[in-house]
Amino acid sequence: SYDYTIDTHKLNLFTATVKDETLRWFMGLGRDVVTTWAKMKEKFLTEHQDYC
Repeated sequence: SYDYTIDTHKLNLFTATVKDETLRWFMGLGRDVVTTWAKMKEKFLTEHQDYC
């Protein structure tokens, strides 16, 4: 079956739009850590709260 969700699409777009330290941070999280867009937002905002 084809399992390509909206969350998967958003996560792929995220990796295509970030660079340098943010991309390294994201790639270092591991595949099982961020499986939904909601989890990505939570992790990203926690990591970068000083800049938001």
